[in-house]
Amino acid sequence: MRQLREGLDALNFESNDVLQHNQPRIVYALELHPNAKALLALNRSRPIDSPSMEAVATKWIERWLSKRVMNDEILDRMESIGVDTVKADLALTNAPTQLSIGEL
Repeated sequence: MRQLREGLDALNFESNDVLQHNQPRIVYALELHPNAKALLALNRSRPIDSPSMEAVATKWIERWLSKRVMNDEILDRMESIGVDTVKADLALTNAPTQLSIGEL
């Protein structure tokens, strides 16, 4: 990452603008089995009777998604998102449009 940042800086790009995104890193954890933390810490294989992906997805829909789609503020934000807003979010700011060989 450091080398990438240095390379962008050398090309007169604002490396922070290029490398920064607006999506925070979110990690969700769900203990699906009793004693799962201990099994993970001991690097043991998971029990065979683990729930299916469908069961996990169903619970996720029930506990998280169903509440999000009932939130008017979120629905309003989703209606306003389109190609133009995604392009604007991904656009570079303060980036040179073209570099001459002398600027390299």
